[in-house]
Amino acid sequence: MEDKHITKEAVMRVLKNYWQQYRNYTWQSLVAFLAPSLGTILVIFVPPLIMGKIIDIIAKDSFTSLTSIYGYIALLAFLWMLGELFWRLGLHYVIYVETRGISKLNRTAYKWLVDRDYDFYTNHFIGSLTKKAISLSRNFEVFTDTLLYNVFTNIIPVIFVVIVLWGYSPIIPSVLILCFTVVARTPNLVHHSCILPT
Repeated sequence: MEDKHITKEAVMRVLKNYWQQYRNYTWQSLVAFLAPSLGTILVIFVPPLIMGKIIDIIAKDSFTSLTSIYGYIALLAFLWMLGELFWRLGLHYVIYVETRGISKLNRTAYKWLVDRDYDFYTNHFIGSLTKKAISLSRNFEVFTDTLLYNVFTNIIPVIFVVIVLWGYSPIIPSVLILCFTVVARTPNLVHHSCILPT
């Protein structure tokens, strides 16, 4: 038997079924994708801003005692812990959506197999069909993790960084966006870019 080329229609059908799983659990999916992004902002990007404010206060002549920066230290600790909480909340709902989505996709895939006619089974090896049916649901987990870790937790913090840097100078975020565009269009330059570490 020959390996068949994966058609665009097949890919769109799979993506449609994945999208349906997110729609089945709309608010859980939103929390799963957005909470870790907010957590990343609070844990990685907000502390340097607060530390910069503290350093500004200490560097000024108006600094008299540590009591003047206690509020910023408390704010730093609170936002950091809130960011960690967002991450754990997001991961909880990622697991929630993935487990239920995998279960529904397994049932969907086997329903597709049951609905096929006799000729379909005479032209396909049964073992490979069950493997493909299982891969539909297993790849949902991979797809969801990729969206979470490689898309949402990168794009939303970058938007936050661009907004913050724009307040200092429009040139800085413009260069940042340009670097991201170059890296996205030339995958071979990822390790040599000015943004991504090796």
